[in-house]
Amino acid sequence: MKIVFVVTFLFMIVEIVMGLISNSLALIADAGHMLSDVLSIGITLLALNIAVRPQTSKFSFGYSRAEILVALFNGFTLLVVSGYIIMEAIERLGDERIILAPAMLMTAFLGLLVNIWALKYLKQHANHSVTLKSAYFHVLADLLGSVAAIVAGILIIFTGMSIWDLIVSILISVLIAIPGLKIMKNTLLILMQTTPANIDVDRIADDLRSNVMIEEVHDLHVWSLDGENTMLTAHLVVDEKYCQHDHQRIMNRVQTILLDNHNIEHSTLQIENDSEKEMINCIKCD
Repeated sequence: MKIVFVVTFLFMIVEIVMGLISNSLALIADAGHMLSDVLSIGITLLALNIAVRPQTSKFSFGYSRAEILVALFNGFTLLVVSGYIIMEAIERLGDERIILAPAMLMTAFLGLLVNIWALKYLKQHANHSVTLKSAYFHVLADLLGSVAAIVAGILIIFTGMSIWDLIVSILISVLIAIPGLKIMKNTLLILMQTTPANIDVDRIADDLRSNVMIEEVHDLHVWSLDGENTMLTAHLVVDEKYCQHDHQRIMNRVQTILLDNHNIEHSTLQIENDSEKEMINCIKCD
């Protein structure tokens, strides 16, 4: 990722210079998106370093949620860049500037090669965390922007109409905004501690009730700390014939069900039953 960061930063400078020389808003838009790529990859590297820090008494869950905050920032920057490009394109409507299409086309093609190279390295890690996925989407949207700029350059060469530069600029802004909205939605859902999309709470409750030792399940909560690790808390009402001596065995069985059926490793469980009968049972056990 450090190599991707350096290469992306250097080519961003190239695109800005060539965009100014060729008068191409599409290239400047693509450079603006590359700037968001640089920021995204840079703070992703920072977040990954913070996330692996050990938990402390103050940060009892550790620092893994730093990745979610970074992903939220990445999504926000995509929307900001998208809005800026649209505003700039609207201001240029009716302004017939001479576009140096060959220079624009060559730069966009080089940008496409850089983005393909960057995606090759990011794709293999994109599913490991929300932050890496957001960085991947940044570069993917930038790749599509390079393709759009190439198409604009070809159309300008064959038609002589600079309007294609503005049309493609707006198209690039839409391509930037779509993953930005998706990233922001996913990260906000995690921060709001909503149930992960791959988890069915009703099915979990049914699976636990099917255990002959458990009569009822309530206060069942499932959430994700960082988009990868799922956590669960629940109160379990057990059959009256089971006493405290059986509780550990019951919890072990429940944790096995959660892991095998729902891929939930971290669970906090509280067992409840009639206190008077539980005491009698424990005396009998003694």
